[in-house]
Amino acid sequence: MINFFRDYGEKIYIYTFLSASAFFIYGIILMTNEGNFFFMKLGTLLFWCAGNIKLSYNSLFGIGFWKKFSIFLLVMFNIVSLGWALELLTDLKIMTFIMGIA
Repeated sequence: MINFFRDYGEKIYIYTFLSASAFFIYGIILMTNEGNFFFMKLGTLLFWCAGNIKLSYNSLFGIGFWKKFSIFLLVMFNIVSLGWALELLTDLKIMTFIMGIA
């Protein structure tokens, strides 16, 4: 499996990034017409996956400083993603619903 990721990791990242861009732009177009957020959410999720793929690839197969820097960026990227997800939950008032506050 690691050999597959070594050989095709960059291609997987590029295809994921391009599909995320397409879904996000399509979601913006639909949002202005119908108010549908599904494709924007899917594009955002694919951007997150593409970022993790790229940083994981660099942290596994990088050399020296760039390997350490990629590991640092991978940790920071996921902490920021977790913070963004928690903020989204509070913005949608899901947290107040879970806590029972009206």
